[in-house]
Amino acid sequence: MYSAEARRTLGRVFESVAEDYDRERRAYPDELVDDAVATAGLTAGDRVFEVGCGTGLLTEQLVARGLYVRALDPGEGMIEVARRRVGPEAPVEFVLGTFEDADVSAGYDAV
Repeated sequence: MYSAEARRTLGRVFESVAEDYDRERRAYPDELVDDAVATAGLTAGDRVFEVGCGTGLLTEQLVARGLYVRALDPGEGMIEVARRRVGPEAPVEFVLGTFEDADVSAGYDAV
């Protein structure tokens, strides 16, 4: 069993290679994202809490479907790449942190 600090360290393992990770990581197929959105019953304007947003591949796809996204990741470098990906006008709130420390009391239509 890993300690809490070891789990936090593991959660940031991609931090030092955020740009490389982003360059090599493929986006999710649109059909998969569409199916997940439909299964969750989400419609434009709904609020989604994305855990582990990484470099924003899924974040970008959710925003393209009209969703508001609160995107959480423990890596500052990963969030920086994600911010560039979605742009400054996107309806996204990026949060630096781990799920264990996240405040989900605001209520979301999907996590």
